Amino acid sequence: MPEAPQPFLPATVDAPWRPAAVIRHDTAGGAHFDLLLARRAPDGPDDRACATWRAAHDPASMAVGAETPVEPIDDHRAHYLRLAAATGLSGGRGRVHPVAHGEWRPGADGAVEVRWEGAGAARYRLDPAGAPAAMLRRIAR
Repeated sequence: MPEAPQPFLPATVDAPWRPAAVIRHDTAGGAHFDLLLARRAPDGPDDRACATWRAAHDPASMAVGAETPVEPIDDHRAHYLRLAAATGLSGGRGRVHPVAHGEWRPGADGAVEVRWEGAGAARYRLDPAGAPAAMLRRIAR
């Protein structure tokens, strides 16, 4: 199992906003969502700069108080941060569809602040749970 992504850096007053995205991944075994948070400014579309979690539900559309199990997976390429249309993956790994784009930064209280394009601001907390999944909880708008 990959090491858990750790993009939740200590917040500063001027913490930079970084790209964020949610993509839906359809596979022969079903569908899930991937939450991508850029750890740093990506150096091109093939840069694996995105900490990524597999989620059962779309994090961008969760209501305040809702939660979904998440599993850390390998860092994804920055290309997916601006995915504009459904794309087939090589090796029979299914198709990915863009769901939400935005930007994120670490909050002063350890939460994650996200500004989703067209959907507004959201705050999340990643609560470590028993392996292999943790819980992503939307704590505020």
